[in-house]
Amino acid sequence: MEENDFTRQYMGRPVLPGRPYSPAYSDRHAPLSPRSSTASPRSRMSMSTISSSNSNDACWFIGIDFGTTYSGVAWAWSGDPDNIRLVQNWPTNVPRARDNAKAPTKIVYFGNEPGAWGYEVTDGDSADSVEWFKLLLLKDEDIPSDYKASPYLARARRKLDRLRKTPEQVIADYLKKLWGHTISTLKRERGSAAVDGLPFRVVITVPAIWQPYANEKMKKAAKDAGILDRRACGPTTLELVPEPEAAALSTLSEYRQIFALNDVFIVCDCGGGTVDIITYKITSLNPLKFEECVKGKGKLCGAIFVDEAFERLIRTRLGTKWDKISASGKQRMMEQDWENGIKRLFSSLPSSKTTYTVELPPEALSGGLFGKNLNNKKVKNQPISNGRLQLDRGFIKNLFLQSSINHISSLVAEQIRMVQEKLGTKPKGLILVGGYGACNYVYEILKAENEHKGIQVLQPSNQGPWAAICRGAAIRARENGIGIGTPQSMITSRIARYHYGTAANHIFDERKHNIRDRYHCEVENKWKARDQMHWYLKMNSNIQTQQPVKVQYYRHMLHPEPTIAMDIYQCELEPAPSSKVDSVRKLCSITCNLSIDFNSLQKYQSPDGHMYYVLQFEVEMICRGGNSVEFSILVNNVRQGRQNVQVDFM
Repeated sequence: MEENDFTRQYMGRPVLPGRPYSPAYSDRHAPLSPRSSTASPRSRMSMSTISSSNSNDACWFIGIDFGTTYSGVAWAWSGDPDNIRLVQNWPTNVPRARDNAKAPTKIVYFGNEPGAWGYEVTDGDSADSVEWFKLLLLKDEDIPSDYKASPYLARARRKLDRLRKTPEQVIADYLKKLWGHTISTLKRERGSAAVDGLPFRVVITVPAIWQPYANEKMKKAAKDAGILDRRACGPTTLELVPEPEAAALSTLSEYRQIFALNDVFIVCDCGGGTVDIITYKITSLNPLKFEECVKGKGKLCGAIFVDEAFERLIRTRLGTKWDKISASGKQRMMEQDWENGIKRLFSSLPSSKTTYTVELPPEALSGGLFGKNLNNKKVKNQPISNGRLQLDRGFIKNLFLQSSINHISSLVAEQIRMVQEKLGTKPKGLILVGGYGACNYVYEILKAENEHKGIQVLQPSNQGPWAAICRGAAIRARENGIGIGTPQSMITSRIARYHYGTAANHIFDERKHNIRDRYHCEVENKWKARDQMHWYLKMNSNIQTQQPVKVQYYRHMLHPEPTIAMDIYQCELEPAPSSKVDSVRKLCSITCNLSIDFNSLQKYQSPDGHMYYVLQFEVEMICRGGNSVEFSILVNNVRQGRQNVQVDFM
């Protein structure tokens, strides 16, 4: 990599000796030209992974899949780490739901206090229940324009506004319920003494397409839910992991018998809100190891957008009758006839049903049976008879395709193309996971589109797709090595989804710099180019899992200063722009409180005779998968404690 005026970058290798300090390689405003030494009041979090512990301690591994529509938990004990169990026995009045792998991501408030949650939420509570709130962690600019007007998201926003609660607060309330049930389950199965006597190693999954600011909000919600409360047996650790990566840890482990060395597999995680796709290449069979081989992709095209399209179809068909249906009546239609019926069983195969039925609530039938509308061409294939709305298979098919499956097919096709361009070969298989990944029709479409190309499409049976992510989260917690030796991740490397870098002021060169960026530096009495980008990690670069990306900087200070501050940027354009243009997005601001002896630092004398302190420091960035990144800082080769370093994600 070409060396920048102010930085040297390396990945897991010793730093090369620094060049001498001279006016040609200095800028008193520092390599990053921070605008301010104070931190933003935004999502302020500690830089390092929350807590740490002795790797020899016995502990509990807990993986939480917090989903848009359903959430689940898996757990294991360090003394029997391969025996991963699911949390079940959900609080419910519906016996058939008791042993499901997941519970609904719903909660009801009584006044301002959380009450019923999950399967406890009944049809009668539907008007007051809050759901789909996970997606509200995203900023409006990060939600595609065609989804911003989603009635489901609008409904969730209205309910949160009425409660005067933020998405983080509602997520914390729900996680508190889920966590309480998890701990009760562990104590019921293993005893209170065993649970209270061992620390927790917790992993929570997040969509791979989420920006880091949303991940930080999830960490705060987990803390507010009590997951990180102090315990006599030792601190609880928390890590966030991308959902498709967790799914890969689970499913690729289960399918290891069909692998050959260098086989390539796509994992397609179809969830309630997001669909994430990630591709891995098998690099070792024993032990099983794999590496991400192309940049993963994702989109907001999950199951709730099919649900929304179905509800819109029914609402349009019923017209003004829809407004007469109670909230509980609408809930029964959506859950019994759609969620647990048509949506799961729909098939376009010749042998499948040609007509699907929706039982209408009694209030929709008062005042006539829609006889006036039966000759309307738009409803000709949607007759109502004996209180039942009958839907032609073609309507359901188009509903699936247009609202969701066409988007999923496009994501898969793009991933296959990227693999072929990079490796010169097609993936061997495509594995479907996630609750929506268990849908018959999703499987049928992807199979029809890909198996004739020699790409096998696999859909685990029973609750396998649904539970894959929480099981994978528990595996990741186990991989952290607590109680079983040094961490040994099955995922050996990842692909950077963005360019990551800093902005610096360079000596102006008319051959490569734009005249609009030129300014005169009074300290060095030179013309410089303002805000030139140094991309220390390029998009699509291979990042070793255990090796942080490290960048060295130095800064000139006329007087001792209490802090250093810098901005980190990201960009998805290819090629990466050379200066800070509109497409360059600020990822975060980093502030570090200094506690050093300035008299021990090297000095630099400027052309105008002023003496400056030369502060050397190093920024480490760890990519956790997807868009999740963490930072730490070393000053004069000394790692700074997390109490001195803060990152404000934008």
